[in-house]
Amino acid sequence: MPEIILPTKAQVDEILDSLGKVNDAANLNGSAHAKLRYIANTVNTVNTNVNTINSNVGSNANTASATGSVHAKLKDIKNNLSGSGTYNYMGKHQVYVKGVSTTTILNINGGGRFSLYNIKDYTGTNTVTVVVDGIIICHGHFSYNRGLSRWGNIYELSSGRDNLELIEFGASLSILAKTNSPGWEFYLDYNYWLEK
Repeated sequence: MPEIILPTKAQVDEILDSLGKVNDAANLNGSAHAKLRYIANTVNTVNTNVNTINSNVGSNANTASATGSVHAKLKDIKNNLSGSGTYNYMGKHQVYVKGVSTTTILNINGGGRFSLYNIKDYTGTNTVTVVVDGIIICHGHFSYNRGLSRWGNIYELSSGRDNLELIEFGASLSILAKTNSPGWEFYLDYNYWLEK
C-alpha cells in the first residue's frame, strides 16, 4: 500500500492563509477570497458604469427629446435646425395696410421661415402682431425702417435691415397689422419660405 504523507500544520496554515476566509475584505494583494471579492466589486462597478453610459447614450431607436439620451437629443437638435431640411422660397411680398381694422397679412399652417420689415410708414403709428406656433413673439409699434430681429429669446423691432432675422416656425405663422387711425397707412415687406 502506498504511503500517505499528510501536510504539516505549517503547510496547512500557509494554504489557509493563501485561500483566506469567505468574509475577507476586497483586496487585490490579499488572500484568494479577498482577490475574488475585489474582482467581483470591480466587475459590478464596470457594469454600473456601462449601464449609465448606455442609458446616457441611448440607441438610434430613441425618439427625439431635448431631455433624453444623446441619441434623442441629437434627433431633437436635427429636427429643430432643419425641419424637413429643405424649403421652397415663396418670394418677397409687400402689403399695404390702411385703417383701424386688423388685417391678416399672412396665415400659414406648417413649417417654414420668414423675415419681416417695415419699408414705408407715412404715419408712424401702427400695430403689428406676429404669432409663431401659437405664441405671440411680437406685438407693438412697428415704425419706419425697422425689422423683426431676435436677441436671445426676445424678439424686437430693430432699426435697419442689417439686424433683420430669419425666424423659423414649426407649425404655424400669423402676421396681423393695423393702423391706429382710419386715415393712416403703412407698408410691410416680408419674405418667407415653406418646408418642402
